[in-house]
Amino acid sequence: MQDWKELISQAREQGITKQEVKNFLGGSNMQKNYRDYTVGELLDMGLKIDVYNHTNPSKEKAYNLLSKFEGIKRTSYKLESQVSVVKGWKNEFEIINFIDEEG
Repeated sequence: MQDWKELISQAREQGITKQEVKNFLGGSNMQKNYRDYTVGELLDMGLKIDVYNHTNPSKEKAYNLLSKFEGIKRTSYKLESQVSVVKGWKNEFEIINFIDEEG
């Protein structure tokens, strides 16, 4: 069996980070700060991701935000008389922008 130093050296040569080695050796029981997870990792865990955004002042800016995500389907609709929604989604990932049209 190879010693640990040799295994770590081989991992570094292949561009594997120290954290990735720790995660692999520790299995799925190792905890991570919630900020260290990627959206892809959360989706791979079987979670549904809903992002609610109340900061876009216009439909145009909401659509510009959605255009940053590849493959996102889009729609818009009125929720109430002065509130519009611009929504983007793909599979279990969804971004919902609420726009107050009264300002």
